[in-house]
Amino acid sequence: MDKKDELDEKYYQVNLSWIWEIFWHAKIILLICTLFGGFIAFAVSKYFMTPIYFSTTNVYILNSVSLENGVTSGDLDSALKLSKDYRKIVTSKKVLNQVKERLGLSGMEDEILGEIRVSSPVDTRVIDISVLNKNSILAADIANTLADVSSAEIINITKAEKVQVIDVAEPGKEPVSPNVIKNMLLGALAGLIFAAIGVLIKGIVDDRIYYPEDLEKYFSYQVLGVIPVYTKSETKTSKGRKGG
Repeated sequence: MDKKDELDEKYYQVNLSWIWEIFWHAKIILLICTLFGGFIAFAVSKYFMTPIYFSTTNVYILNSVSLENGVTSGDLDSALKLSKDYRKIVTSKKVLNQVKERLGLSGMEDEILGEIRVSSPVDTRVIDISVLNKNSILAADIANTLADVSSAEIINITKAEKVQVIDVAEPGKEPVSPNVIKNMLLGALAGLIFAAIGVLIKGIVDDRIYYPEDLEKYFSYQVLGVIPVYTKSETKTSKGRKGG
């Protein structure tokens, strides 16, 4: 290792030590900012964000050929290709309008239905219908009504023989959003990061010497002595003691 590499390594070690020293001296500030960030995130998630509930149902689609001659690999391939068509039918305006009418939501904004997710597990003819809504009971009602209405439409449009509901949607007991614990941890982390950046910037900008040891550390100067600084009150007290 040449002299340049040794100097670079020493400079790197000094900088790491300097950064660690800055953070150590500001540990109380870092802790307070971390707790404050976590508290703010907790309060916002718990009291200001609207909870969202999740309900899901699924249906199994069987065509007429499968019922008469048994299920073949060709039938499965055909059904898998139709899965995209089924998902499109479930979220069609015709189906959604019927759902709103059945639930007495006619004339309201489409947002009242919440977020509707339709998916099909790989290599199956099962359609999963999920609903996210602010109201847990309404989310379950929407999912079940969607399954009922879309089943009739799928049979009518694709000439499927039967659409069987596998699981009925139930109201969610706990909201899926917001995740209070996750948000609180992210808030605490954000508070720590911002505090660390602020402390580091302050340490870089502030180039004053606070302790005699700083002269030896940063300038390699040997301290021979320290001259104390007294305030006026301390000076008067010292004179009074001598005079007494």
